[in-house]
Amino acid sequence: MKPLYQLTGEMAVAMTRFEAAETEEDIEKFRRELTDLQVPFADKCSATAKYILSVEADQTALETEIERLQARLKSVKGQASWLKNYLFSAMQATDTPEIKTPTIILKIVSNPPSVEVTDAALIPEAYMRTIPERKEPDLVKIKDAWKDGVGVTGTKVNSTKRLKIK
Repeated sequence: MKPLYQLTGEMAVAMTRFEAAETEEDIEKFRRELTDLQVPFADKCSATAKYILSVEADQTALETEIERLQARLKSVKGQASWLKNYLFSAMQATDTPEIKTPTIILKIVSNPPSVEVTDAALIPEAYMRTIPERKEPDLVKIKDAWKDGVGVTGTKVNSTKRLKIK
């Protein structure tokens, strides 16, 4: 943003107040103050235009920083995911279900079962739910049926494992 010292007198004071505005009420108060300023119209327009350019420059800088941080976040998430998969694979390969240290616990735990629909057309009507204008498999009912030992045609239940870090 261009330094406010480039704006003079009442315009600098008004723009400083605008920068501090936090609510719609504050912005409305600024609008009235700007309208009521007894500054030549051309000077008011010029100062406001300079301020707009300054704010737009800030916007560009913020967007650039957001993009940089999003790229950094993606990288950090990828690193954490890769390392977690590495530990999980290493613990499975060495048949080590748990590691305890004074500061951390690593444990391979089973995920809750999940239902995979292999052929929705084969699923009995009792295991379907109607969502306005369409039907879809009721995965909770199907999973409960599998838990009760009743297989549901067109589905299978998957059990996977994951690494839990405490």
